[in-house]
Amino acid sequence: REKREKRDKREKRGLAPPLQAVSSEVEDELVLEPISRIEGTVKLPGSKSLSNRILLTAALADGETKVENLLRSDDIQYMLEALKKPNVSMDD
Repeated sequence: REKREKRDKREKRGLAPPLQAVSSEVEDELVLEPISRIEGTVKLPGSKSLSNRILLTAALADGETKVENLLRSDDIQYMLEALKKPNVSMDD
C-alpha cells in the first residue's frame, strides 16, 4: 500500500515511476519506457568519458540541466566549444 501511495504522488507531480529492471535474455539490461519528465540527482565519479556523455545528454534534453563538478580536461573543453557551435547555451 505504501508503494502505491508513493507511486500515486509521483504521478500527480508528473514524474516518471521509479526505474525497474525488466527481465530479458540479457541479465543486465535496463529498459526505460518513454516518459514525459524526469527529475532527480545523479552523482557520478569524475571521468572524461562520463563528463562528455553528460554534456551530450544535457545538450539533447529539453529544459535545463545542471551539471556540477564537471571534470576539467582538454577533451572536455573541446566538447564545450563544439556544443557552443549549434547554439547550445551554457554558463561556466
